[in-house]
Amino acid sequence: MPRSDDAGNYSHSALTRRDLVKGATGLVAAGALGSTLESLGGTALGAQTAASAVVPTQGGTLALALTDTAASETLDPATAAVSTQFVLGGLLFNTLLTADSADWSLHPSLAESWEANHNFTRYQIKLRRGVQFHNGAPLTAADVVWSIERQLDPKVKSAAAVRAKMSLAPGSARASGPDTVIVNLTRPDSQLPYLLARPFLAIVPHGQTAFTPSTTVGTGPFKLDTWQAATSWKVSRNSHYWESGLPYLDGIDMVVNSESAARLEGVVTGQFDLVEEVDYSSAKASLSNGSIRVLPFAKGISRVIVMDCSVKPFSDPNVRLAFKLAMNRELAVNAVYSGFAVPTSDLPLPPTDPYYPPGLGVRAYDPQRAKHLLAKAGYASGIDVEMFTSTVVSAMPELAVTYAQTAAAAGIRVKTTQWAPATYWDQVWLVKPLYTTYWETPYPPDYLWYVYGAHATYNEAKLTLPQVAKAYDSIMRTGDKAKQIQLTQGVYRLLADVWGHIIPGDTKSPWVSTPRVYGVTGDQPATRVQLTRAFKR
Repeated sequence: MPRSDDAGNYSHSALTRRDLVKGATGLVAAGALGSTLESLGGTALGAQTAASAVVPTQGGTLALALTDTAASETLDPATAAVSTQFVLGGLLFNTLLTADSADWSLHPSLAESWEANHNFTRYQIKLRRGVQFHNGAPLTAADVVWSIERQLDPKVKSAAAVRAKMSLAPGSARASGPDTVIVNLTRPDSQLPYLLARPFLAIVPHGQTAFTPSTTVGTGPFKLDTWQAATSWKVSRNSHYWESGLPYLDGIDMVVNSESAARLEGVVTGQFDLVEEVDYSSAKASLSNGSIRVLPFAKGISRVIVMDCSVKPFSDPNVRLAFKLAMNRELAVNAVYSGFAVPTSDLPLPPTDPYYPPGLGVRAYDPQRAKHLLAKAGYASGIDVEMFTSTVVSAMPELAVTYAQTAAAAGIRVKTTQWAPATYWDQVWLVKPLYTTYWETPYPPDYLWYVYGAHATYNEAKLTLPQVAKAYDSIMRTGDKAKQIQLTQGVYRLLADVWGHIIPGDTKSPWVSTPRVYGVTGDQPATRVQLTRAFKR
């Protein structure tokens, strides 16, 4: 959190888990992930620990298969929404700062330092010197100003636009010399550094408006060679990357493969070196397979059932709560996630996270109370609904089917409809009244603008709660981390009960690789996976 100097200004210092919870809860990844694998009898955690001691080698091309894509994807990092965009964005671009999802600490990237004044209305950002774009042009303050300002341009359609407009206006950012940026805000904003760490704020060259395979350049560890939307891309090593000695790989070849079994088989046969999440039952069965390595990234991707609160029957809060009570969370953790999850009460956080509301616990399966609430809402004979799902991300169909089974006892009759992966995000997500989706474990206050805000880009529930804006406003005005946590916990407690999300468990993401691949780590919530330090032997 910021600390003041004698002049009353505030400078950055890394926030640690000790700052957040004073050592009370311990590290989520080590605790939750370790206990999960121990209960499965697996050895993946030990394998990863041993792998971390292997000396990196230079060279080789990584064959990568991703599953989460959309026909509408672009190369513009400001519009990233699916894995193929997030992963590629993390290879081509850098942000000013990065946020560590293990303890939510901030770290320098293209910014060497950042400091705010006493009331968080002005920031000074010092840039790292000697950084070049892929085309050889030097990184300057003008590039950073352009990248920040374009978030406000409605033509860009940035996923961060709503958040940026909370405290930024055209002209807020200006260059003060070649390597210094001054940001004057329209209101106090202690959370601005976290916005600057989001992938949408990746730094692009000044004046860039077209993002094509031939014009897209960044400062990241890899350069773009080829790209075909929702199909494939290839990148090659940036030999002038600013982090000395990195990346280790010569290149990465990505193809989209939406079938979990095919991705897993591809690792076994050597077609792929690394693949995005496989289904959980296969991951569990693979833990003892010495020919592959399961990488269950902590704070992974939680599957979500979305209810559109702007239309009946979900416009009635009694119906929404009834649907939540009809979810058997313990069953989902075992039947859907094969133990790679911990139950939660409809929040994209594990109960061990410091921002999780104290005392909230895990919502009990209560079909009888659900029946009572449905009757109160005018559905005494029960209710018929259609739930859409897809194999675009593993376990979403299994979640839909499991929910249909457990909800039947509450009089909720669910017809599940599976949609083609290629058009799911364009024709189902944010369109249908009831469907499955996913969310990565977020920096919790971020979701108050990213998902839960009235005008949020991804307000799936289509619900407006004044308490959300009020809480985030208070969070932005204080640099007291304990106060920020308390405020977040308070509004999350409300969201758990009334928001149009059913989230039965916080999951670990079981990516799979060959034993020859090392240095791959989860990188939520920015780029899904971190490959800058990946290497093959």
